[in-house]
Amino acid sequence: MKVLRESDYAYLHTRYRRNKNLGMVLSIVGIPPIILGSYFTNWIALFLGLLLASIGVVCLASSRNYRAGIEGEQAVVKALQVLDDSYSIINDFKSSVKSGNIDHILICPKGVFVIETKNYSGDIRCYGERWSKKVKGRLYDIRSVSYQAKNNAKYLSDLIHGKTNLSLFVEPICVFTNPSMKLKIYKPTVAIRQVDGLAEFIMEFQPKTTITDSEIQMVAKCILDAHSE
Repeated sequence: MKVLRESDYAYLHTRYRRNKNLGMVLSIVGIPPIILGSYFTNWIALFLGLLLASIGVVCLASSRNYRAGIEGEQAVVKALQVLDDSYSIINDFKSSVKSGNIDHILICPKGVFVIETKNYSGDIRCYGERWSKKVKGRLYDIRSVSYQAKNNAKYLSDLIHGKTNLSLFVEPICVFTNPSMKLKIYKPTVAIRQVDGLAEFIMEFQPKTTITDSEIQMVAKCILDAHSE
């Protein structure tokens, strides 16, 4: 597999460090008011200390999620290394006209794939477009991973058409990288895979149409150009 763009995961690293540092500071700053408030029965100081410490804990948890995101994206790239050089990958695509990023874009004769990577833990459920997490016997709605993947695929398809006049359907894939996660799927609207089965799924994928080498080069160039804009 040819790597057309490496990722330094700068966005995730920045968010990881920012949340980690803020979480540690707030947790430490919150300790003295808690001690003083408890000793002198000062409810205002106690409340302030607990509030600071609670926000610190949330920030630390968020930093761990960003770290897990980095590890998840690295796991996808590693899993796809078994693909031959007819496959090209662009990692961590971001355009100035689109908020957020696309984790991975895979281009090959079979077409273009958008890969949305998640390193979720716990018991995750998918029912069509609706996603939820089961915690202590209760289901809580979470952001729709399939909708996110389809939205990215639609954006990329429109970008390619606008820059090359090629009308290509971009195939969205949701990939989960945490081996301990439990995943239950019913009537999914996109392909959903664990990272261990991703390369096999792509190699066995049967497209309705194929694209030529020259079209692959056009597509890759327009995406890389859009990233640098």
